[in-house]
Amino acid sequence: MDYVRVVGYDFARNWVSYEGTAIPSSESLTHAAIYESDVAISAVIHCHDSMLWRTLHDRVPTTSKAIAYGTLEMAYEIMRLFEVSDVRSKKIFVMAGHQDGIVAFGKSLEDAFDVLTRVKGIISLH
Repeated sequence: MDYVRVVGYDFARNWVSYEGTAIPSSESLTHAAIYESDVAISAVIHCHDSMLWRTLHDRVPTTSKAIAYGTLEMAYEIMRLFEVSDVRSKKIFVMAGHQDGIVAFGKSLEDAFDVLTRVKGIISLH
């Protein structure tokens, strides 16, 4: 069984330390940026849904389209969203520079999943 557990990171060096036999996701620093931005967050779900992505684009906090996923710039963009938007209360954002990329978060995986299902349910009603 392949797995990876990120055990350390350094934004300044664009570096992650990990355990396991798999290679960490290119989004590891993006996830770290979320955890760094709010200590109450313990779970992050990064998913892809084209309809949800198009619908939520600019209706929830949205990263700059000019910033590519898997980059250090994306990690810093996430930190910026936490400073200038209501992402902390919405618990979801769109990655404009990452086709169909959506991130939800919460205190647990169940919390983060509830955010996704709630948003998807609201959209289905319209």
